[in-house]
Amino acid sequence: MMPMYWLLMMITLLMFFLVTNALLYFFSWNFTPRIMGTPNETPQG
Repeated sequence: MMPMYWLLMMITLLMFFLVTNALLYFFSWNFTPRIMGTPNETPQG
């Protein structure tokens, strides 16, 4: 079995990756809605 710090490190990296992607998607959707797609395809929610 792997040591505990390996598990904590993998969970930390995974959470950091998910949060970074969420922030990038949120900011790109907020500030550049025209670049992400046509106005009909941009999410309104």
